[in-house]
Amino acid sequence: MKRAILCLTLVLAGCGVKASAPVPPPPGAVNSIDAQFFASLSAAQATLNSLKASEPANPQIKTALNQAIEDYNLAEVAYQTFHAALLAGQTPDSSSVQTSINQVQSDLAGIKVQ
Repeated sequence: MKRAILCLTLVLAGCGVKASAPVPPPPGAVNSIDAQFFASLSAAQATLNSLKASEPANPQIKTALNQAIEDYNLAEVAYQTFHAALLAGQTPDSSSVQTSINQVQSDLAGIKVQ
């Protein structure tokens, strides 16, 4: 019985949750939301560049690609405004940036190349 209690105690002692330090945002990012927006826009830009390169072989994507580029440009302006406000010590609303990024991601998901 003592052995079972000792084993249970040791097992439970090893299950404790250890607090870890929060991961700092990458250089240039003010906080984790800023970093997430930057990463999302960077990924969208890479996808747009890839699609632009494939457009000559896939002319059917031209209209959708142009729309995605236009929406990306709007998202970039929204992000730059958000980022500048953070740098100025303000607490801007992130919803317009998130909505813009969601639109770009939706645009990109709808573009199919062959």
